[in-house]
Amino acid sequence: ITNSYHLVANHVDLMFTPGKFVPVIPFTPATYPFCLKYPYCNEIVKLSQRWNPGHKQVVQDMDMLYNTIQRNEFCNEWIERNGENGEDLYIKHEPVRYRHRGEKIIGPKGPTGTDYFAY
Repeated sequence: ITNSYHLVANHVDLMFTPGKFVPVIPFTPATYPFCLKYPYCNEIVKLSQRWNPGHKQVVQDMDMLYNTIQRNEFCNEWIERNGENGEDLYIKHEPVRYRHRGEKIIGPKGPTGTDYFAY
């Protein structure tokens, strides 16, 4: 797990909801026409639903805003659940599927912005 290591410009404009000062994070609905018909996107949704079974939004990693403390807590828990390098991501949680598909599972091998959002 790593940070993005991006340098942020001295002046940045962010979008927030009026009155509540909550950041706006663009997402794609986890519906068939927008996501579920695409194997990689479908897998991202399935993995995020391990955190929150009702989760129905896909967030691109580059669009996600991370709170450092929460991100670190999420990363620690993700490692605890899935192994330092994601080695348990499928083996531990879906052993039958992994036995049949193994490395042919189309999906992320590490945490995603969608996982973090579901967390």
